[in-house]
Amino acid sequence: MKPQYLLTTILSVVSGALLSGCSFFQWAMPASTLSDSNVLAMLNTINLSEIVAATLAKEKASSEDSRIFADRMLDDHTTMLQETQQLAQRTDIVPQPPALASTAAKTHQATMEKLRTLSGRDFDRAYLKYQIKMHEQAIDLLGDTTRSVDNTQLHAYLQYARANLNEHLFEAKARERQLVAQY
Repeated sequence: MKPQYLLTTILSVVSGALLSGCSFFQWAMPASTLSDSNVLAMLNTINLSEIVAATLAKEKASSEDSRIFADRMLDDHTTMLQETQQLAQRTDIVPQPPALASTAAKTHQATMEKLRTLSGRDFDRAYLKYQIKMHEQAIDLLGDTTRSVDNTQLHAYLQYARANLNEHLFEAKARERQLVAQY
């Protein structure tokens, strides 16, 4: 199990790191230092990044499996974004992005630019690798932050979201295996 102080964070790999499987970036602070407001902001960052990636994949994916997966990611993360916004309203928690959220958004943009240069099965493979890495890191983050949040509704939502992300990860891995088997 990873030490709490060496957490990997959400989004995933940057341009070249996307293809090599390196981490997107490292979490520089323990999860316990994130406030409930920071956690909600990171959830928003995750969901927005997934929506952008899925939209691109729906346009560029060459395999039907990748497009179907992208459709699910678009639907699920749009719903999750709406749920986090509703949770913020119900609990009066105002999302306040930590510096990490800004860094994550910028790095995600660079990753999307790299994905835009790919096509065919190269795009499909890179997209699915990105999805696997992103979901693994998001699951780790949610697992660690669930223990540190103060609000009970946010705590329950993190458990629910983590279960959804686990399903996404399982599906991304299955689709990647199918893609590899096809080629």
